[in-house]
Amino acid sequence: MFVAISLVTLTIAVAFAAFGAWMILPFTGLELLLVGVSLYLLMRQVGDYEQLDVRDGRLLVTKRVGKTDERHEFQAHWAKVILRKRIALAGSTQLLIRSHGREIELATGLNDEAKGTLANDLRRVIGQAYN
Repeated sequence: MFVAISLVTLTIAVAFAAFGAWMILPFTGLELLLVGVSLYLLMRQVGDYEQLDVRDGRLLVTKRVGKTDERHEFQAHWAKVILRKRIALAGSTQLLIRSHGREIELATGLNDEAKGTLANDLRRVIGQAYN
């Protein structure tokens, strides 16, 4: 994809440069650099995920960020789902799971509304495991 974008962009830039608009070439290079960096950063996050599993009285959270895998295990009965407003970022909330002095943040890529829905669903699922 990047090669196709680069070829089209460079073809147009070279055509303009041939007609005397040579200043387009440095800006084309900058544009392609920014597109390349953006695609690289996006591709680094392609395999990232969070998986929650409630089974046998346990809440298992598996997170993959880059090449790092994290597994967290909580007793579902004691796990508490918390939505907390961030002080530094107005309008942003954190979705946390806390139990026995440990907490992890989930769903960092979701907006506030989606985090609220997920928090309600998690509370319901954790509660259903024991009712």
